[in-house]
Amino acid sequence: MVEIQTGLSLDRLRTFCLVVKAGSIAAATADPNRQSLFSRQIKELEEALGKKLVQRQGKQLKPTAEGLELAALAGGFFTGLDELGSDLKKPILLAGGESIIRWIVLPALSRLSNPTFQWSLRSMRTMQVMEALRSGAVDLGVVRDDALTDEFISKPAGEIDYRWVFPRKLLPGRTAAGIYDAPRLPFALLSGDGKLAKQVMEVATRHQLRLDVRMELESFSLLLEAVKTRSVGALIPSKAAVELPKDEFAVANDEALAVPPRLLALAAYAKTYNFRPRLRRAFEECNRALR
Repeated sequence: MVEIQTGLSLDRLRTFCLVVKAGSIAAATADPNRQSLFSRQIKELEEALGKKLVQRQGKQLKPTAEGLELAALAGGFFTGLDELGSDLKKPILLAGGESIIRWIVLPALSRLSNPTFQWSLRSMRTMQVMEALRSGAVDLGVVRDDALTDEFISKPAGEIDYRWVFPRKLLPGRTAAGIYDAPRLPFALLSGDGKLAKQVMEVATRHQLRLDVRMELESFSLLLEAVKTRSVGALIPSKAAVELPKDEFAVANDEALAVPPRLLALAAYAKTYNFRPRLRRAFEECNRALR
């Protein structure tokens, strides 16, 4: 067991959590004197624990695996203490992919007639959400179910399924059946999600859809906006497809074209969750809304 006098102190732990959250000592404080103090405190923590807690990447300080674990434990402890005092009204930070926030989380939370908590929603990719949960930068996340590990407490949070959508003017006969007959199909593809893009192209090849990829966009909201220009089709969430006028856009419901839905989970980092009764209550409230 580490003795307090060896360098492990609440002040040093607070400093470490602050620097991890900020990403660098300079970002944590602009005061040169405090920068020197912060640097020394982190070094003393490393000496006390006998572990490397941070590593420098350019101007950033990235926590090691041991550093992440310490930040989560200490951050959960300090947040739990804060919640016993004046921070009871502090918003619960919930993160997820942009499409998840827009079409899953927002509608779910809006169904809460008398919410206990104020919610602050952040758009992040799944891997970023999980990193932010580990470091304590966010409280809860809605992420891909297949990305979870035993580090997280989780509950099912629904799924995102997809539809092929094209402006009718681009299709022979102006119907969804024209997808198979069009000599070329101007198309917008989701970037940054290699698995889904690969599935799209595999289905297109299998069924001889002549996709002419005109652009790649980083979010489903942008794909939806691209489709609304009536110049391209796309694979978008079914919840997004219902926003399009049926007389101008064709939605393909052919099961042969189906792309597997993405299962979602509400997640909290276990080591933080266990320290924070308020977080556990927020988790249950969000879970009820998502059900």
